[in-house]
Amino acid sequence: MANKRLISFLGTLVNIIWWVALPAFSLLFLVVLYKLFIDGNVDWDIAVNIPPNDFDFNKPSYRFIAISGIEGKLLFNVVLTPLLIFVALVLVLGTFYLILAIVYNLRKIFRSLRAGEPFAYENFARLQRIGFFVLSLAVLDFGKSLFNRYLLQQHFWGHGKDYSAKLSFGVDMILIGLVILVLAEIFRHGYKLKTENESFI
Repeated sequence: MANKRLISFLGTLVNIIWWVALPAFSLLFLVVLYKLFIDGNVDWDIAVNIPPNDFDFNKPSYRFIAISGIEGKLLFNVVLTPLLIFVALVLVLGTFYLILAIVYNLRKIFRSLRAGEPFAYENFARLQRIGFFVLSLAVLDFGKSLFNRYLLQQHFWGHGKDYSAKLSFGVDMILIGLVILVLAEIFRHGYKLKTENESFI
């Protein structure tokens, strides 16, 4: 009984996220289009590693002998180029598509759970797709960090600042994606056992 309530609650929550995400993403996409093609400028933020010599940490009462891992975020107005417009649209559309695809497949899974068919073959395929979508989000994030590194070099070249853009490897996303793929294999095995038992009976 408790499991059914939990499944019903989570299924309802996923449905709410779906119906909220559709108009929210549509509105955000229109804002991005306005900023790119009508407003003519865009603010771009880049996570950076800040060199320790940018700050005066030493005081009369103490001094630092080693400083590492200082991080910050730069926000600057970039000049719109065809490359920047293309990258911005790919990042926005790619992120929106992957998130909506994940939520869509989750809705289908919860629908089959409510129907009492957890080991349906479709659930294996849906979970597998979700796993690949999550891994794709990590790849997209890594691609963005690579482009940020290129963009940072363009804007701070010759300005005397030794900033370097952080590379995002999305380790957490990769781990989540791999766990989901393992769960998909468990579902596939469960479906296979279920089919074999039914054919034996």
